[in-house]
Amino acid sequence: MNLTRLLALPVLFYLLYAYFVLLNCLDALSTWLIVRPARWRREANPLARRIFQRLGIGRGVIVAELLWFALYTPLLMAVALVSLWLPFLLLLLGIAAFTGIGVNNLGVLRSLRRRAKQDKS
Repeated sequence: MNLTRLLALPVLFYLLYAYFVLLNCLDALSTWLIVRPARWRREANPLARRIFQRLGIGRGVIVAELLWFALYTPLLMAVALVSLWLPFLLLLLGIAAFTGIGVNNLGVLRSLRRRAKQDKS
């Protein structure tokens, strides 16, 4: 790999990547809050659902996120060696996707809390 080219990427790339990582961590936390203690059926992603089934919710969320980063990060780096603008596009698409996922997860959490309050009443 051409390390010099990767190091020459603009600071904006690394800031966007840090934001992408933050969104993924928030996704992991909100997913854990939604599917715990053993409600893995609430997970929309079939691969993640299967991981949660096999490993349990806590370890499953961690493994699913690590698998995602293990696939996405090398892809970003490989693309950065070929093109200057394409990694930015991939990051922006990832940020948009995980922002949407986060908004959806917040809606699900609100709905679950509302339902829990109604059940107590």
